[in-house]
Amino acid sequence: MINSKTLCLMWQLIVAEDKNVQLYEHQINAACEYSTHVINSSSEFDIDPFVLSAIVYNESRWTKEVTNKEGACGLAQVVYKYNKPENEHNKKCFKLLDPKTNLHTAAKIIKDNLDVKKNYIKAISCYASGPSCNNKGYAKRILALSKKLKS
Repeated sequence: MINSKTLCLMWQLIVAEDKNVQLYEHQINAACEYSTHVINSSSEFDIDPFVLSAIVYNESRWTKEVTNKEGACGLAQVVYKYNKPENEHNKKCFKLLDPKTNLHTAAKIIKDNLDVKKNYIKAISCYASGPSCNNKGYAKRILALSKKLKS
């Protein structure tokens, strides 16, 4: 099992070695800061922490305050209208801007998708595009980055 220090080191190494993976220093620091939440959420839902980490990189570059006009919120760009955290009513994104809540919610979505779709390509495609599950290109990019992080 990977720990948060190792995941942090993986991000530092990949940014230093792969010109296609770009993060500013404050984003690398955020990746390191939130790596404990990635590990804990991944462990709780029995998903690959490298996949969750790659999704966060792709969605927000580790910037926790990111939102978009479609209602996606936080590090993993969880879509609020489909994935409201418990006890949140009419506050759009409020709790999802919290890194721990956001990563926990994203990990649960991925796990729920995996339980139904049975593989990461389909599960990540559904994560990216909702019920249509039609974004295999996105899923392949996420899995390629997660593989780079592991190596």
